[in-house]
Amino acid sequence: MNGRTSGRWLAILTAFIVAIAGAAAAPVSAEVDDAPASSGETGRYVVVMDAVPNVTEFGRDGVNSAAADRRSAELEDAQDDAVEAAGISADAINTRYTTSLNGFAIELNDSQLDRIK
Repeated sequence: MNGRTSGRWLAILTAFIVAIAGAAAAPVSAEVDDAPASSGETGRYVVVMDAVPNVTEFGRDGVNSAAADRRSAELEDAQDDAVEAAGISADAINTRYTTSLNGFAIELNDSQLDRIK
C-alpha cells in the first residue's frame, strides 16, 4: 500500500471504531470477550467509558498533540477511578485505550464484573 491508501484505510478504521464507541451510551459498560464459566473463574472484558476518545475530541490529526497527551492522562485517571470505585486495584488493568476508544481491558470474576457495571 502506498501512503495515501494506508491513510485512507486508517481513516476508515478510525471511523469504524469511533462509530462503535459512540454506540456505547452507558457511563461504563462491559463487553464480554471470554465470559467466565463460573464465579470462581475470570473472564477478559473491555470496559468502555462514557467520555469520548481523543480522536473525537481532537480529530485524527490532533491525537498526537500535547493536549491529547494531557487528556489521555485525564482519561486514564477516570479509568482508575472507575476500577477503584468497584473495589478493584487499578493495577488490574491490562491495556488502556484513549485514542479511538476510551476504555480498558481487564480480567474480572463475576463479582468484580457486577461491581464495575
